[in-house]
Amino acid sequence: MLKDIPQLKATGIAMAVIRDEEEDEWVAYILNLKENPVQKLMITSKGYGEIDGEKKETSQLRYYVENMEARNYYRLELISEEVLVLNNEFMIIYYDGDHMYDRKFIFLPDSIRPENFTSIPILNKKGILIM
Repeated sequence: MLKDIPQLKATGIAMAVIRDEEEDEWVAYILNLKENPVQKLMITSKGYGEIDGEKKETSQLRYYVENMEARNYYRLELISEEVLVLNNEFMIIYYDGDHMYDRKFIFLPDSIRPENFTSIPILNKKGILIM
């Protein structure tokens, strides 16, 4: 039965975090790097880890995006400085054609910092990128 389920790999969707200087905040984006749109994106985000030896967990946030055009992005949420020391996890489930895909992105503690910046495609800005 399991052999009948196609083992499709989620590719072409990425997460980026950039520093928005105008708002003086960190901002998380979903990027569709594919040449075709994706639909019905369901996204959850949460932070978890330890601060000063004490376990911490943020509230889980949920988002829904009906359609994301090809080679486009969606501004997801602001990330406060206080949670950058936690694991910041984003789970994305989406449809590409008739198939459902899922992908988990985790920005590790203290990884969101300027010395780790790279060029972010589509946004044409510098930030942290997970593909």
